[in-house]
This record gives sequence, structure tokens and C-alpha cells, in this order.
Amino acid sequence: MSAAPAKYELLLKVIAWRAVSIACNFLITLAFTGEVGKSAGISVITGIVLMFFHWFFEVVWDGQFRKRIRNVLTRK
Repeated sequence: MSAAPAKYELLLKVIAWRAVSIACNFLITLAFTGEVGKSAGISVITGIVLMFFHWFFEVVWDGQFRKRIRNVLTRK
């Protein structure tokens, strides 16, 4: 698999997880506030912001840390 499709697959994975996360966040926020509109707004905004941070983290992890961690873990 080339790098470009792998990154698109990663982005789709992050978006899918964020959809689940937004739903969970909405239910928790709704339980605390009791307000559907406020809960939806908070959940969508935090979900979008965290989606970009998650994607960025995954890209940095793959590019910077994966090989280093494997090297450390496989040393004898």
C-alpha cells in the first residue's frame, strides 16, 4: 500500500472514531446539562477539534516514533 492511500485510510479511521466519540460526548454532556442544543454544540465543536489533533498525532507518530519504539523494544 502506498503512503497516500494509507493516509486517507487513516483519516477515514479517525473520522469514524470521532463520530463514535461525538455521540458518547453528546450523551455525557446531555446528562450533565439536560439541554439538547447546548450538548450538541459542545459535542460537535470538541469532536471536530479533537479529530484534527488525533489525525495530526497519528501522522507524527507514524513518521517520528514508530521506528524508534520498535528499535527500543527489540533491543536485547
